[in-house]
Formats: sequence, structure tokens, C-alpha cells
Amino acid sequence: MTSLRIVFRPRAIVVKLAALACLPVAAQSFVCPAKFPGATLEFSPTADGWATGIGDDAPLYSADIFDGPPEQRASLQPDASSVHSTTWRFEGSYPRGIWVQCTYAAGALSLTRRLSKVPAACVAHYSKTIKGRPESVSFDCH
Repeated sequence: MTSLRIVFRPRAIVVKLAALACLPVAAQSFVCPAKFPGATLEFSPTADGWATGIGDDAPLYSADIFDGPPEQRASLQPDASSVHSTTWRFEGSYPRGIWVQCTYAAGALSLTRRLSKVPAACVAHYSKTIKGRPESVSFDCH
């Protein structure tokens, strides 16, 4: 079985996404980058000689909110949803924190962040969808 090893360069991702992902409006308002920057990935050849690489930047696929790190798979159900927005309300304690995930390439790649504090609510705004996928997602958590 052939396997690929992907090496992430977190510092490069943080530097390149800082300008894209942060809005100066509030500490908990931000946007998912429209594309996952392929240039931030570094690939290593496979043990059986396959060379690896990245094509175009991967387009935004979806966005979600989690109770705890997304790898724990505790996705939270929204309280309200429409074509252009989704709202989550938070009551009680969230000791693992509230995390936001932006996914790319049909879910194969993701960018995640833990919110600095548990908000009362988060609203995801979708400016436009293309074939059922958002072109952009901005979050306002307050």
C-alpha cells in the first residue's frame, strides 16, 4: 500500500494566513481564507519512489464549529440556519473550548482555531455559494 506523508509548516501557514484570516473588527471576528494555500505544504517522497506535490490552491469547502479540537469530532449542531447564515448559541461550560474549522479540498485539508473565549453565540455568514459550497465564510462570535 502506498502512503503519502504531508508535512505542515505551521509557522509559514500562520504568517501567510494572518493577513487573510483576521479582521480588525473584534478579537473573535474572522474569515475563512477563500483557498487553502498549497504553497504552505511540504511533501516528502514515498518509500516506494513516488514524487509528491501540490497542484492549485484548494478551494473552500465548508466551515463548522466544534466543542473541543476538531479531531475529537464533537461538531456542534447550529441553532438556526438559512442560505446565507448559520447561528450557534452557547450555554454552559465548554472546558475544551469552542473551535472553528474551515475545510478545503472536499474535506481533505483544514484550518482550525480555538476561540480566545467561549462566546454567547457565533454567526457564520456565507456571501455566496457555488455548487452548494461557500465562496466565503465570515464568523462573528460575541
